[in-house]
Amino acid sequence: MRVKTSCSLIKGLLACLLLLLFNFVLGMSVVSAETTEVISEKNEFGGKTVKIVYSNNDEEAMNITKVVNYFSNNEKVVKKEIFFTDKYANEKGFSRWIKYFDNLGKMTKRDNFLTAEYANKYGVNRTISYLDSNEAIVKNENFLTDAFANEIGANRNIQYVDSTGKITKSEFYLNDKLIKTVNK
Repeated sequence: MRVKTSCSLIKGLLACLLLLLFNFVLGMSVVSAETTEVISEKNEFGGKTVKIVYSNNDEEAMNITKVVNYFSNNEKVVKKEIFFTDKYANEKGFSRWIKYFDNLGKMTKRDNFLTAEYANKYGVNRTISYLDSNEAIVKNENFLTDAFANEIGANRNIQYVDSTGKITKSEFYLNDKLIKTVNK
């Protein structure tokens, strides 16, 4: 009798395990609803370019609609474009990032594309952040909107940042000509 009960228990546990596994697999198909596509076998860095598109249901992607990874010839990501959902972009003020990496995988630069609403409010439509070997920002290059540029007489601003995150110097340019430097 005892052996029969143990067999019934084992069969029941196996059935539960199979049911859980089935639910997990079904759940994964909903949670990880993404498509991956190689869009170039050989890009400007010598490797593949791979696009990942996330569905609206993908919890892992959260606020991202698409990622494009550019691999080097040694199969390391050297450039990554990240496209954000409209909702996230409107909340945070940026619609897309392009991140650049060195051969050790450290980010060296991030190109921030700002939303029209943010640009109209703050006068900046794009910022490139340059990073040191610890991935801390050392310089921000701000590209100004036409309206703001006309107002202040400059269409680009470079801010130098110290190790505490404080801006130490700002330079203002008009058509690549330095017109003003402000030391802080």
